[in-house]
Amino acid sequence: MFGQQFYPTPPEVIKRMLAPYSGKIWKGGINGGRQDSLCYGLLDKVVLDPSAGKGDILNFIKKDLSDHARRSVDCDLNAIEIDPNLQSILRDNEISLLGNDFLTYQRDIFFDVILMNPPFKNGDAHLLKAIEIAHDTDIVCLLNAETLLNPHTQKRKELLQMIEKYGNYEVIGNVFDNAERKTDVNVALVRLKVTKEEQTFEFDFSDYEPEKIEFDDSFVKNEVARKDLIGNMMIQFEQAKKAYKEYIEAQKKWQHYTNFVISHDTYSEPKDYDKQDLPPMKRYNHFNNRIKATMWRTVIKELNMDRYMTSKVQSNFELFIQQQSAMSFTKENVHDLFHMLVNNSGTILEQAIIDVFEMLTENYYSENRMTVPGWKTNDRYKVNKKIIAPVYVRYGEYMNSYDLKQYGDKFSLGYRGETKYADIDRVLCYISGKSYEKITTIKRALENKFDQLGKVYTGQKFDNTCSSTFFDIRFHKKGTVHLTFKDTFLWQEFNMRACDGKQWLPDNERTQWEAKKKKAREQRKAKTEPIRIGEQPKPIKKRTTKPRKVSQFSNELLDLFT
Repeated sequence: MFGQQFYPTPPEVIKRMLAPYSGKIWKGGINGGRQDSLCYGLLDKVVLDPSAGKGDILNFIKKDLSDHARRSVDCDLNAIEIDPNLQSILRDNEISLLGNDFLTYQRDIFFDVILMNPPFKNGDAHLLKAIEIAHDTDIVCLLNAETLLNPHTQKRKELLQMIEKYGNYEVIGNVFDNAERKTDVNVALVRLKVTKEEQTFEFDFSDYEPEKIEFDDSFVKNEVARKDLIGNMMIQFEQAKKAYKEYIEAQKKWQHYTNFVISHDTYSEPKDYDKQDLPPMKRYNHFNNRIKATMWRTVIKELNMDRYMTSKVQSNFELFIQQQSAMSFTKENVHDLFHMLVNNSGTILEQAIIDVFEMLTENYYSENRMTVPGWKTNDRYKVNKKIIAPVYVRYGEYMNSYDLKQYGDKFSLGYRGETKYADIDRVLCYISGKSYEKITTIKRALENKFDQLGKVYTGQKFDNTCSSTFFDIRFHKKGTVHLTFKDTFLWQEFNMRACDGKQWLPDNERTQWEAKKKKAREQRKAKTEPIRIGEQPKPIKKRTTKPRKVSQFSNELLDLFT
C-alpha cells in the first residue's frame, strides 16, 4: 500500500536507537518524582526523521515524553516523507512536515538530532545527505549492513570515511524479522556526532577580552601603566563602535529583506519574528519558521482560494495552512501545493454547497425544506425557492416601546450575519460562475436599504424590500429575513448539487438532471445567428477574457502558473 521500501521501525529497535538519550524525567504534580524515560535527552531538542513513514519513531518520542512527564513537554518533532498517504497520517498526528523528498531537501532550520530509518536500497545516499545538512547534530541511522560490509561503490566508500570521522556503527542483525512489515535484511546501526568546523552560533571573544581597569595609585603614578590602560580602553571603544555599526547595518539589511514578507502579516510585528530571549540556534529556527509560514500564507492568499469557501470550509482550510507552513518554501513545494489545490478544488467547493444546504435546512429552519414526491424517504428533501435566512436582522433590540415610538431605531445585520450571508452568496457564485467581488451581495443589499431608510418609528410605514444579485429580499421588525431565488435554474441546480453531494438523488433523478444539463450545453453551443443566402458569415469577435464557467476556479489557478 505504501511502497516496497516502507518498513516501519519496530518498537524494540526504536528503544535501541534512543538508548543514549535515556534519563530520569520529572513527572510533575504535588507528589511528583522522577521516572525513567528513554527520551529524556531529547527534551528541548529539534528532532528530524527524514524518512518518517507513518511516524513510528516520532510518535514513540511523543508518547514517552508525555507519559513520563504527565504534562506538556517541549520537543520540536519534524518529518520528511515522500508518500502522500503517509504524509496525511503524519499531519493527523500533528507532526511538522518539512518536505517530501529528503535527497532534494535544502536545510532551512538546524537540527539537534536526526533519527532515521531510510530505504534499505539507497540508505547510503540518505545518510550522506543527513551528514551534509548536520550542524552540531547527533545522527542515529539504520542501514542495510551490506552497504557498509561491501563498500564496492564510491558512495559507500565515502560513507565509511564519514562514519570513521564522526562516529561508529554496529551490526544488529535481522531486527525486522518480526516487525509490522517483515524483511530478513541484516541491519547496521550507525551513531554519529557531526560537528562542522564552522560553528555558526558559537562565538569566541577571548582575543578581545579587555584588561581589568583599576584606577589605583599605580594608575596615577605610573605613566606606562596609565598609557597601557588608556590604550586598552581606546581599543575596546573602537571595537565597540565597529561592532555597533555592523549591528546597525545588519539590522537594516534584515529589515530590508524581510519587509516584503512581514508586510503581508497583518497580525504580527517584527519583534514577533525575532525572539531575543531564545538561544541562538532556536532563535534562528523560530525566525525561519515564522517567515516561512508567512510566505506560505501569502502564496495561498494570492491563489484566492477562500473566495468561494464557506466559513466551515475556511476553518478546515486554516488547519491545512498551519500544517503546510512547516514545509520548506521551494519552487517544487509551491508547485506541488498548486496541483494539489487544483486537483481538489472541485471537492472543496462542492463541500461548500453541502454546508450551505445544511445551514438552510437544519432543524431550527425546517420550514425551508421541501419534500420531493417519489423520493424514497422523507429524510431527503430540497430547499424551498423561498427561504427564511438563518441569520436575522436587528431592530429595537435594546429599546422599549416608548423609545421606539419617540426616537425610532435603525435596522442592522444580526450577529454573525455577514459570515452566514457571505456563505450563501459565495456558493451561488461558484455554481453560476459569477465573480463574488462583482455581485450585489445579500449583506450589501440589506445595508444599502437600511441606510436609505434611516430610523424607523413605531407605526411608520416603510418599504421592507430590496434585491441582491441572487435574491428578492424582504425583512421584518421581528428580525426575520425572507430570501426568494430570482433564478429558477440556479435554485434547482443548487438543490441538485447539494443532494447529489449528500448521495440523496435516486438514479432516475440524477439521469434526468444530467441529461437536462447536457441538452442545455448543446443548445448553448449550437446557438448561432442565422446566415441569409448570399451573405458572408460575420467574423467571430475574439474574446478578450475566458468565459466564466463552473470550472473557472481551476482555470484561474492555472493562469497563475502559466
